[in-house]
Amino acid sequence: MAVLDALPESYYEGLVSSGAIRRTAIAGCLAYQNDYVYPLGSQELISRCITIVQGEKACHVMFLCDTTRLSDIQPVLDAVLASVKFI
Repeated sequence: MAVLDALPESYYEGLVSSGAIRRTAIAGCLAYQNDYVYPLGSQELISRCITIVQGEKACHVMFLCDTTRLSDIQPVLDAVLASVKFI
């Protein structure tokens, strides 16, 4: 997880328009999500990148897991994302 300067909203919205990411809301803030699923040996992995934007700051959260474990890990990820607070 990292907090960096946010890019202009037009950048994120351009990616939404192109279908590269999707718009969502997390912890009451505008957020953008990208999921990339790919094979690695006999496993299928998901790489998820979430950018939560508040004002001029963006919190970037990334994780990688085996797709067969996503339902186990999702509640933990949801709790982490719901706890994000910009100070």
